Amino acid sequence: MATQLNLGRDNNTNVTFELPWTGEYYETTLAATVAQSLTVPPNSRSVYFSFQPGLNVFVKLNGSPIALPTGAFANVPNKAFGPTARHSVKSGDTLQFICDTNAFVSVEFFDKCGSVA
Repeated sequence: MATQLNLGRDNNTNVTFELPWTGEYYETTLAATVAQSLTVPPNSRSVYFSFQPGLNVFVKLNGSPIALPTGAFANVPNKAFGPTARHSVKSGDTLQFICDTNAFVSVEFFDKCGSVA
């Protein structure tokens, strides 16, 4: 089954490729090397992340506690470096965040691609 993408439209009904405002918006300041977590709210299926470009922000979905990488390659499922968005999250999932420096992070949840949760 396809998921409808609900994008904004201007006064002439042209698609503007904007996402609607969401009531599920969270923000925090990560302290250097200190992990924080956030539980996915009800009815959420997509998540969008914002943080300053150039920061080493890592995000992990569920599982073992998040940690900064060490000097060797490791297989770490469901972990991403500097993600913009992720789909297929569900209510009750846990997102974990960590950065090697202080970082301001915002997180927005949607019930499907582009629809307000």
